Amino acid sequence: MPHILVKSCEQNANKEFEAGEYKFQKLGVSTQTTDCLIVVSFRDTEFVLIQKKKNNGTLIKFDKTTRVLPIEIIKNAIKCFASYHRLEILFSNIQTNKQPTTKQSSIVDMREFEHSKIFDEIQKKYKNISMEVGFGSGRHIVHIATTNPDTMYIGVEIHTASIKQLDNQIQKQNIKNILIAHCDARQLLSIVPDNYLGDIYVHFPVPWDDKPHRRVINSEFIDQSIRTLKKLGRLNLRTDSENYYKSSKLLFDRYDDTNTVLNTDIEVSSKYEDRWKKMKKNIYDMTLVNQNEDIFAECGYDFVFLGIINYKNVCDVIKTKKILYEDHFLSFGFMSNIDEQTSMFALTMGAFDRPTKRYLLLKNGVLRYFQNKPIATKENIKAHKNLLKVLYDD
Repeated sequence: MPHILVKSCEQNANKEFEAGEYKFQKLGVSTQTTDCLIVVSFRDTEFVLIQKKKNNGTLIKFDKTTRVLPIEIIKNAIKCFASYHRLEILFSNIQTNKQPTTKQSSIVDMREFEHSKIFDEIQKKYKNISMEVGFGSGRHIVHIATTNPDTMYIGVEIHTASIKQLDNQIQKQNIKNILIAHCDARQLLSIVPDNYLGDIYVHFPVPWDDKPHRRVINSEFIDQSIRTLKKLGRLNLRTDSENYYKSSKLLFDRYDDTNTVLNTDIEVSSKYEDRWKKMKKNIYDMTLVNQNEDIFAECGYDFVFLGIINYKNVCDVIKTKKILYEDHFLSFGFMSNIDEQTSMFALTMGAFDRPTKRYLLLKNGVLRYFQNKPIATKENIKAHKNLLKVLYDD
């Protein structure tokens, strides 16, 4: 992530200023750390920088809780901040001089998937819709997209470098049937409509042999895949990890229509797969074919708060640090006071294996999620409802 290390930087609270197209508001030092939050606005985008004291200076970095693309927006914000304060830069990993732009046709913000009619719009334009989870270099998704122009492919990835690499290929080749979602695939899958996808590809996911609970393929992922796949739609897993194969096979074998093939050659392979084949490693292909065409009714959920809230109630709840439930949790981070009427605090919520991080802004007794609301997974919905209980119940 973009960051700079500067010789010194004053942590004055409540300071607002503008630099170019950027508006900055420095919040007070948090109640639990010496960090200072800086709220940044650029056109219709808002995000947070963190100012952190170090032994050898002050670090100015992007807070990844408030995800923003393209990354040039963040880089230029940090550069404008440093220039405005005339900071002496000791180290910087920001080298680009590109001007930011908020439009990239292949990258779709997670909020658009959740709050717009994008799923309906895709379905009207394309005969089939498929998804690739963790597309890496993009070699596979580019191949199948160019081979099947009547299918829209949603590529899901969390790594910014991979997203940028695929987006460059899409623009270069003028590919129209790939959309990129920068998010956790499990969260996106949870809001995909029922019986919507033709195929879900999971090629060479991180094995996580030391932390198997972090694997993408688990019981809930398979259940969501079955819900979102059309009848005869396929969940395709391709892995070189024997441990991953064995654990996934136990899950796949619970269903009637599954198949496993060893060392199958496909039309396109990644550079890593080429390397593994030279090393004579086994490649495992597993396919689960959905035979279920039942519609699972799910209602949309809007993460709103009930009305004016007492500031003391918020402070008391934050002091509890963490509240655990059967399948979800609430964890409260530091609070930064902007002025007597305005504060911001950190919240981690939802499922244990894929938590959601957000900031909440409290202004004149009105509470809202800063930047964007949580994804409407069942665990996040439960967590929000319990948050309402602890905040509003005396």
